[in-house]
Amino acid sequence: MKKPTLFARSTLAACALFTASAAAAPPPVIVYGPGNATLGNRFYKIDLEAGTSTVFRTLAADPSPSDTNSPNGTAYDEQNDLLYYSVNPGGTIVNDRLFSIPVTNTYEAPKERGRLKGRVYNGAFYKGDYYYVSNRTANFWKADLDPATGNVVTNVAVCANFRAAGSDLRFGDIAILDGMVYGGARDGSNGNILYFKLDMETCAYEEYIQTDSRSLQMTFGTDGKLYGYNLALDSFRIINKADGSTSDGPPYSPAANLSDVASPMPAPKVGIVKKTNDTDNPTGTGPDLGVGETVTWTYEVSNLGQVPLYDVTVVDNQIADDAADILCADSTDNTVAMLDVGESVTCTATGTAVAGQYVNVGTASGTFDGETVTDTDDERYFGSPSTVACPDGKFEWIVEQDGDLAISFDQFPAPNNNTYGANTVNWNRSHSFGDLTGSDRAGMQLRDAGGVVRLNFELDYLSAKSGTPSGYASLGPFGGDGDVVTGTLTPGDIEWDTTLAQNLNNLGYFAAGVQTVGSAVANLLVDSPPTLDRISDYTLTPAAAAVFTNGWNFRNGYFATIKASKLAQLGFDPNTWTVEPSSTGLHNSPGNTCPVDPNNRLSVTNVVKYNSTTLKITIKNNSTSVDEILSSLRLTWPQAVNGNLLEVKLDGDVLWKSTAGVGSGSTDSLGNPVGVPPLVADPNKRKIGKNSSDDLTLKFKNNIAPVTDPAYGDKAWFDTYELELFP
Repeated sequence: MKKPTLFARSTLAACALFTASAAAAPPPVIVYGPGNATLGNRFYKIDLEAGTSTVFRTLAADPSPSDTNSPNGTAYDEQNDLLYYSVNPGGTIVNDRLFSIPVTNTYEAPKERGRLKGRVYNGAFYKGDYYYVSNRTANFWKADLDPATGNVVTNVAVCANFRAAGSDLRFGDIAILDGMVYGGARDGSNGNILYFKLDMETCAYEEYIQTDSRSLQMTFGTDGKLYGYNLALDSFRIINKADGSTSDGPPYSPAANLSDVASPMPAPKVGIVKKTNDTDNPTGTGPDLGVGETVTWTYEVSNLGQVPLYDVTVVDNQIADDAADILCADSTDNTVAMLDVGESVTCTATGTAVAGQYVNVGTASGTFDGETVTDTDDERYFGSPSTVACPDGKFEWIVEQDGDLAISFDQFPAPNNNTYGANTVNWNRSHSFGDLTGSDRAGMQLRDAGGVVRLNFELDYLSAKSGTPSGYASLGPFGGDGDVVTGTLTPGDIEWDTTLAQNLNNLGYFAAGVQTVGSAVANLLVDSPPTLDRISDYTLTPAAAAVFTNGWNFRNGYFATIKASKLAQLGFDPNTWTVEPSSTGLHNSPGNTCPVDPNNRLSVTNVVKYNSTTLKITIKNNSTSVDEILSSLRLTWPQAVNGNLLEVKLDGDVLWKSTAGVGSGSTDSLGNPVGVPPLVADPNKRKIGKNSSDDLTLKFKNNIAPVTDPAYGDKAWFDTYELELFP
């Protein structure tokens, strides 16, 4: 029985994704403030979470004019760790003085920073400056501080007379976040307690009358909440920013009779966790990926701060067009408009694995109140040429001179081969003899000119069978994992075999179910014969070669010959019918990966004698992301039989044509303008789309020679034809 097989040598090129992390626990809420003058003008540090208060400074002990009146208008400069406060110098002096002290344990005398406008009982530090509303006015001021010295350069009116209903506002306090002033004051004209909001940019103002009359001292905690201190209850309340209503705060009374409060601002913070194929690899080499495999990177971005983040963006240092190639959930690109506190978003990108160590860095950024925060996380993988995803074998057929249809299906060196047990070659997982006998099969089918499948059968690879030398054989479509799926077959209609069955039964290593040769080197029902290495070399070791003198076929192949009488019964016409593999009938348990050139995208997957003068070769583009434009090809053939090559087509489009034709070897390379006409100029006619296959047809002058089996061990060539593709 003839077993036609064709192999192609190809030159290939390489081709190339998150859910949320939990928000970090907020830092402790620390509040600073001066106590009542009757307590000696003490400054307190209060931990609302722990429920503790500490006196860190007593102004009465300082030889400074700052202790002449109770400090007020406190504001915290987080960058310099300073607490600013206002002091009324007394007498007829109208404009209060601004002082600062460090909040650290290191003693430093209060520093006078300059004068303010009017009496000041409120204050907030914002973006490097001190803001306040003059008492019994509706004038909002900025004390512009020198960034080098911290001293007042000038006082700037930000919003003058911002309250139309009257300007007698008696403070009270203010707190600022994201360009909005939140305040509490008493209306001097009627005694109402007011909660108000003032837009620093537009000076738009709104107010609400409150019943919680003593929660006028307010500050934003590091947890993003707006706290108000109720002097009457000596406790803190939580203020609703929308309307000023209050709810219970931390159940703690500092016993400090605070005249004002200040706190570090809530800080924005973003976090990113980047993953490769759903694995986190911040160190090491990362997962081992086959060159050409699809890689999915995920970017898990979370708002870990206590304030919203805006314009959250993800970029990657290895991606040229982040906006186009990174997609975030509920977005059309790599940007999310807003992430609230504790929220997360998943962004993804895909690529194709390349050879060698690969590292890329994902960066997430977001802004709040003009401040941009970032976080990075790097990922890695190792692209291994020895683990390239492999096509599902090579399928060939030819009508013999006696009218029989000979079909072969070869999977070497992957997705399967005849190595198993302790001596597997090119397997990145276990592969046992039982795997080959347990469920492996290959499906083949005949489809008529109308596209109807008239015959579909599955060949068993290997099963136990008494009466054979090894006790094993292929049961074809009549047992084991074989089956006749569509149509009918009898044992008289078909011959079949597999390469492993031939190894066990035809090479003289078994008799009556017992291995008679080389069992000390390899028990062939457990382990295949050992080779020089288990990576890519299929050469038997000297010890194995010495006993297994008839060799070992490492190719995993199926053969079937359908008799001419059965073909006639079906009405088979080789010019209009299709002979093809059945994708649902193929099963390898397990399937392996294919060792090819890491730059190889193109491979030959099928070869048939299309008609008497034409050979049809199916070429697959294995890339999932890149279209290939065939630039040239190199051919040799049996010149004495075929004669000159006249025409080359790809998917019906003429790539090259010559009336006289060219001889074998003169097409080195077809497409190179030196010596032979180039391929057609239109690149669309030379394109093989990503993850798709096209048929290349070669038309010769004479009836073509059959496609014959290569010599054993030939890795990339076939003996009477040779094809090399150049994308």
